[in-house]
Amino acid sequence: MRENIDNVKQLMPFVSVTNSPLEIRTNERSGIESRVLRFKFNNCNVNIDLNEEIIGELFFSLVYWQNKGFDVIILFEAYNSSFKSVIMFDGLAEVFNKEVFLIDRFNVQKCNFERLYLMEHINFINIHSSIIKKLDIWRNVSDNMTIKDVEFEKLFLQYNGTSAIQFLTNVTVKKEIQIKNEVLSALDIRFLNLNKATQTNLSTLRKIKLELEQRGNTFDFLNVLACEQKVIFRELIQNFQFSKLGEIILLLLNRISNNFGTNWLRGVFFTIMVGLLGSLGIYYSMYDGPYVSDGISPKFLSILFGNFAPLYRIAFLEENQAGLTVYLIHFITKIFVFYGIFQTVQAFRKYKK
Repeated sequence: MRENIDNVKQLMPFVSVTNSPLEIRTNERSGIESRVLRFKFNNCNVNIDLNEEIIGELFFSLVYWQNKGFDVIILFEAYNSSFKSVIMFDGLAEVFNKEVFLIDRFNVQKCNFERLYLMEHINFINIHSSIIKKLDIWRNVSDNMTIKDVEFEKLFLQYNGTSAIQFLTNVTVKKEIQIKNEVLSALDIRFLNLNKATQTNLSTLRKIKLELEQRGNTFDFLNVLACEQKVIFRELIQNFQFSKLGEIILLLLNRISNNFGTNWLRGVFFTIMVGLLGSLGIYYSMYDGPYVSDGISPKFLSILFGNFAPLYRIAFLEENQAGLTVYLIHFITKIFVFYGIFQTVQAFRKYKK
């Protein structure tokens, strides 16, 4: 109890109560006034749990209670602030003991949240340029929701489906995402990065992947596909079976060569390194020296660029009477160079129309 009082005092400078000038109730009730409980944070560090109990005590501390009833409307605005935990859910209706309770706007920008739970109908949700460890949205979604330029560790969208305008733009999820089918179909998704969300259930990833594929969203589809393959690779390693060794090796090569089809620069680097190492192996196996110490040997350059050539030529091996080991090194190098080129091209798929 003492802790709640201290928390209320700490929050008091950021809260105000006014009569509502807006007709934003969920239903009209003649003769019933509205009170707006407005939270406004700017460059703040709020290191407390802002939950329904604290919100109720704040409200009753600021309002002179009257016998006549009134509706309660909450507005929440925050800019460049940090929060430990913010929870808004339907338990607030019991705290206020009102027939009509509404969170009208939840608007945050450049904020950090340890936890953010939105479990009540909200007319307008706008979250921009923020970092949130865990966002959990349950029950009725807002009429308008925009989440843009936000980084999550965990993102749970479990609310009821709606035809409202909802945007998920330039969002990164680092650990886990949970999303209902009807929510997924209603979202306008652009640049959703799930590349590292490997704690996500495989069925959820495949559901998102299928939805993006049907929309023709190749860019986001490949990021989800990469995450799916990472999860499969991890599970194959954890539950190792010799019969699955080929799949493990293939997934490992996919990861090394282009990060499961998402990084063409890694494909270029892989191709160059394979060609360079293979050429060095051939050069030092065929020639005993003396080696050039003040520059690059013309013989080495000939081998190196020969390995990158699209045709398989072995005349220089025959001329130098190369042994079986050199032939094998050359053959394996050419295979992996061609594989690296293929993987580089594959990684460009995310940029196709």
